[in-house]
Amino acid sequence: MNQVNSLLQPQGPAGWPVIGNLTDFFAQSPLAFLTKLQTEFGDVASFSIFGRKSVLIAHPNDIERVLLETGKYFHKGYKTIFAVHLVLGNGLASSEGEFWRQQRKLAQPAFHHERISGYADTCIHFSKRLLQSWQDGEVRDVHQDMMLLMQQIVAKILLDTDVTGEAQDVGQAFDVIQQEMSAEVMGWRLFLPSFVSSPGRVRLRAAVDNLDRILQSTIKKRRTTSNNHNDLLTMLMEARDEDGNGMTDRQLRDEIMTFYFAGFETTANSLSWVWDLLSRNHNIRAKLEAELEQILARKYPTFSDLRTLSYTEAIFKETLRLYPPGWSIGRFTSEDVEINGYTVSKGTEIWMSSWLTQRDPRWFSNPETFIPDRWLDGLEKRIPRYAYFPFGGGARTCIGNSLAQLAFTLILSTIAQNYHLEVLPDQIVEPEAGVTLRPKHGIKVRLHHQWSSVRG
Repeated sequence: MNQVNSLLQPQGPAGWPVIGNLTDFFAQSPLAFLTKLQTEFGDVASFSIFGRKSVLIAHPNDIERVLLETGKYFHKGYKTIFAVHLVLGNGLASSEGEFWRQQRKLAQPAFHHERISGYADTCIHFSKRLLQSWQDGEVRDVHQDMMLLMQQIVAKILLDTDVTGEAQDVGQAFDVIQQEMSAEVMGWRLFLPSFVSSPGRVRLRAAVDNLDRILQSTIKKRRTTSNNHNDLLTMLMEARDEDGNGMTDRQLRDEIMTFYFAGFETTANSLSWVWDLLSRNHNIRAKLEAELEQILARKYPTFSDLRTLSYTEAIFKETLRLYPPGWSIGRFTSEDVEINGYTVSKGTEIWMSSWLTQRDPRWFSNPETFIPDRWLDGLEKRIPRYAYFPFGGGARTCIGNSLAQLAFTLILSTIAQNYHLEVLPDQIVEPEAGVTLRPKHGIKVRLHHQWSSVRG
């Protein structure tokens, strides 16, 4: 691995002094910049922002290697990012090394198949409650509805808490965190030292402090009471390593914050995108309704129904192909490495964009088109393994991927049997590449009640 200096150097667009490619990166959007970068310079392309050397890799084989060798020749480096460290602390998404391995082992039982099945009733309960608030002909921002719905579901699963009463305060805090984290991670503030204050950082700290108070209060109560809660926090508190040690209050806080933030934000975004896609593809909507009618027969879905809803699963996969919540994954090189014949020096940030690779015509025909049927004929066995990686890969594959699929499928099946969501034609629906991939201005829909739908 150390004899790489004689290899080619990755090429990229010329940048400005000091700021590098900053203006190009934000002139349209990061998504457009990365797409143009690969088109012009290939599967290994370089760029820089404020002196930070970066390399985009787009071929599935190279992506596989970096993800599988994370912890050896590559590392995440998220602790150096002010906002990520402030919000997630040393949770699973940001920790590394032996500490991460130990935490992953302690948290894994909460996401085993048996536990996941127990979360199904929670998804259905809150979905039904959302439907009770809807009216035929009403216009709503479905992105806001999906955010609130997933916030309620994740709070119940993690903390056995119904946050509906304080949903506005909690929701506003998470909106501030999402906005300010995006500004930190995808803007010039990324390069500010952590001790430098700004109005955005003041807002971010206040929102984090607000959520911290809720979490720390909950953890303290659990430590001092014997109430039986069937939630993820209880499992994490009871988990023990080989030496009999459990998590500290700070570790519990970091993991819950990580699961809470990542869990509701990512799945809510996916659910928002699917309503937009279904509204614009009536034939696919009809196929979905036919499967739900045949298998569920106007009943609410259960966990046991999931294995038979094959077309619904294909819709899930295709939605995440076009709109992966984690649209880009980053790693840093721990030493000089060779990637696809190029030298990548130590300390370089590696960008791997599922948005980009999952829309590559080498792996997917008609890549910009929503075609769930492509997943029904063994496509995954024919394409490179990491041509599709919405949940990352390697040892650090998202621990909550099964829960995300369960929530998406149950919520989609429940709502689609009751309402048809028509996206209003006079709006521009476009993705915003921040911490996650969310609809930039929301998605306004008109509700059409299915009069033969499930009620109750």
